[in-house]
Amino acid sequence: MTKIVPPSNSETRTAAAPLLKKRGRVPYTSLNLRKRLVGLQPISQDSDSPFVMAYLRFLSRVARATEKAPAEEEHLLEPNEKALLEEVALRWFDNRAMTVREAIGLAQLGSPATLHKRITRLRQKDMLMTFNQPEDKRAKYLIPTDKTLDMFGHLGSEMKTISAVAI
Repeated sequence: MTKIVPPSNSETRTAAAPLLKKRGRVPYTSLNLRKRLVGLQPISQDSDSPFVMAYLRFLSRVARATEKAPAEEEHLLEPNEKALLEEVALRWFDNRAMTVREAIGLAQLGSPATLHKRITRLRQKDMLMTFNQPEDKRAKYLIPTDKTLDMFGHLGSEMKTISAVAI
């Protein structure tokens, strides 16, 4: 019985090279990649679209503004915690407070166990609080705290400054 050995990466790359060249593409070998990286130029201010530069300036300023946010230990949020906090705050803003069960059901943000841990961490950081309606004690509702609203206020004022300067 003969043993079939799969081709190595270099053999596969070499075999694919003529096909890629025929289609007008150059295979990505480390040498080609280095040549491409060496030839990269920074984006010029004379871009084809003024919106490209405006958007990139906006992103840059937003990144700097979020770095300048209050540097307290408890204000430091992981991106996933921030996404969950924003979901809860948006529902609260629409006058439809989110229940813990609904928050745990946000599958795009993680598994139920992970989301429950994030809710607990956000409550410990005093970014979220829960309340029960007097007529129905079974459901716990999540609402942002004053600390969260202060953080959003800071980011909103930075965004207003950025948008005034960006365009």
